[in-house]
Amino acid sequence: QLGDTCVTLDSMPIMLRTAVTQKLGQGVKTNFGLDWLYTPYTIDLRLPPIPRPGEPPGAPFGGRPPLVLTESDSTYVPGLYDEVEITPWKGGRIVTGLRVDYTKATQKWDVSPRVVARRDVTTSPRTTLKGGLGVFRQPPQPQDTARVFGIPALSSNRAVHYSVGVEREVTKQIEVSVEGFYRDLDNLVVPRVGNVGTGRAIGAETLVRYKPDDRFFGFLAYTLSRSVRKDGPNEEERIFPFDQTHILTALGSYRLGDGWEIGARYRLISGSMRTPLQYGFFDLNVGAYLALQSYPPNSERNPLFHQLDVRLDKTWFLRNGGKIGFYVDILNVYNQANSEGVTYNYNSTLSTQTNSLPILPSLGLRGEL
Repeated sequence: QLGDTCVTLDSMPIMLRTAVTQKLGQGVKTNFGLDWLYTPYTIDLRLPPIPRPGEPPGAPFGGRPPLVLTESDSTYVPGLYDEVEITPWKGGRIVTGLRVDYTKATQKWDVSPRVVARRDVTTSPRTTLKGGLGVFRQPPQPQDTARVFGIPALSSNRAVHYSVGVEREVTKQIEVSVEGFYRDLDNLVVPRVGNVGTGRAIGAETLVRYKPDDRFFGFLAYTLSRSVRKDGPNEEERIFPFDQTHILTALGSYRLGDGWEIGARYRLISGSMRTPLQYGFFDLNVGAYLALQSYPPNSERNPLFHQLDVRLDKTWFLRNGGKIGFYVDILNVYNQANSEGVTYNYNSTLSTQTNSLPILPSLGLRGEL
């Protein structure tokens, strides 16, 4: 709660996943599965109206008439999928799939076909060509279909994914992979407008992986990408707010012996995009300054994100086959002040950086039977 603005949400998600694998013949098997999510909830909120694309944000603390929602209900999202894996020859694999999902909020079924294929072109060392094509759908967010905030008759966002790549074994333990991808997005939900948005994403991923041995495993991954959106057929293309041009990840884990294991992860990522605010005007009707958004939207990028996380595990093996594990996680080991955005003063003439979590240690205990 902040002033008259408040959000209270009480929910209990219940998830079920069931999978069955059946061999149909020589080199052919099917994987059938069910995903099911049921979430009863109670929500009580009072928020300012969500601005349409291009509109300035509302005055602080609900200068415009707020929207109020109080309800108890449930949502459910059942899904069925089936994959058929075919091994037509040694070193080759084709997987065709179909997924069907139902969303209560839209009262519609989504059908998503997919296919991926792999083919070894050399065997010693192994070189593999791979590619895929698939349709993926995402239901609208709860605020898009809410009774007072959303709009009726929405359908799911859609994306068609294309990918092609190559894998190469350098040594028995080291493997290198390069993959290019392109995603064509349409039917995207634009808040308070409808399914009028489009977009695209293009990029390449490189992965150097050290396969697990008795002591160590790890990988180094780098992704170069660009993601853009349009809020309608006559709108200008803009960079997606969560576009990240560069993503570098290094991860490794080493077994020290006697049940001890230490691991670390380092990330170096381009900051997300933001739309700067600037001095606007004083609205006598609401008694507050209304900021103006700079144009074009998402014209500035937050500073580079980088962080090191470390984890230490100790495992005790029980006589009955179970085990007990104790771990220490330390996030942001060197306490980097990564920026999550910018906060402005009352008339948007001064700003300050809003940082993410500082160094955060945590302890845990895990048991398995």
